Amino acid sequence: MYSKFKAKQGNLELLNKHRGIPIYLYSYNNNFISSNFVKYDSINNLSKNINVARDTIKKYLNTHVPYNNFLYYTYILKDLNLINGLIYEATKELVLQPTKSTEV
Repeated sequence: MYSKFKAKQGNLELLNKHRGIPIYLYSYNNNFISSNFVKYDSINNLSKNINVARDTIKKYLNTHVPYNNFLYYTYILKDLNLINGLIYEATKELVLQPTKSTEV
């Protein structure tokens, strides 16, 4: 599954890993993308604010695959209808199941 995510991501050029890159966080609920977003200065800041591991954010970044009802991008979305189509195409071959806690 990891290789599928990497293929959907394309080439993400990080010229300076330590400086950080802006991340745009969009809510995604009931197959609807909110037109509002929250901009974070780095994956670290985003990770701390939403309590999601940096590696998880990196995995879903620019893939058009939602995680925990969020979409993660390094750019501002201009055409939400186009993105909805890309989300449909990106997720139709994946079996997405929300993380659920189970009693041990």
